Amino acid sequence: FGGFGANLRRFCLALHAQGQVTTERLTSILNGIGLEISKRQVVRILTTDIDRFVAEDQAVLQAGLTSAPYISVDDTGARHAHRNGITTQIGGERFCVFRTDRSKSRLNFLSLLRAGREDYVINDDALTYMRQRKVTPEVIDGLSAHPDRSFASEMGWYAHLLALRIDVFDRTLLREVSEAAVWGAVRQHGLMGNTVVVSDDAGQFRIPNHALCWVHAECVFRGTWAVISRDLGHAFHGISGSHFTVVGRLVDKVY
Repeated sequence: FGGFGANLRRFCLALHAQGQVTTERLTSILNGIGLEISKRQVVRILTTDIDRFVAEDQAVLQAGLTSAPYISVDDTGARHAHRNGITTQIGGERFCVFRTDRSKSRLNFLSLLRAGREDYVINDDALTYMRQRKVTPEVIDGLSAHPDRSFASEMGWYAHLLALRIDVFDRTLLREVSEAAVWGAVRQHGLMGNTVVVSDDAGQFRIPNHALCWVHAECVFRGTWAVISRDLGHAFHGISGSHFTVVGRLVDKVY
């Protein structure tokens, strides 16, 4: 690590990951205690030879998606190097992970739920997903009838679609069948069995077993109650008006 030892790396990782210290502040701290190190070197320490940490991070996500009764999800965007980037948060009661990518789509979110895998699988879950998305029966029948059901990579999956003469230039169709195959892979690996996805109802998070977080669910109830209250108010107003009209006529007759 540029001549710096393992203890310095432990110190940097602890402050950056657990203490949430930015690289700028971390560089200032190290310079302040007499260590001549640049921000570039600090970044290199934090991002070089991290395969073990990546594997541990994926294992945490897999364990969470296997056992958690629910996961909360959200995302936020920012520009980096003149390009948009999206960071997605996935967490439960006992874990939380962050993933950064260039896409804010349902396909990308489903891909994150594979916990580091890149395969595509056609199984009952995938076929059910396609039917729910109203994919044409001919496409579903073609995929379900073929003996090949598992594909190790995106290229293998696309080659299979071409072999079945499925129009890969139809972006909507390609997205829907790919989402289904990724969801099939998620379920094939025993992930998201009964886990509920709790979100703000953004489109990319609307997958099977989805629910609104309490803040956004309350917004729906408030809107519904406002409509109900308005309609009830009109109804009571009409009833009251009719009631007083009838009473007035009766009073006129009596007197």
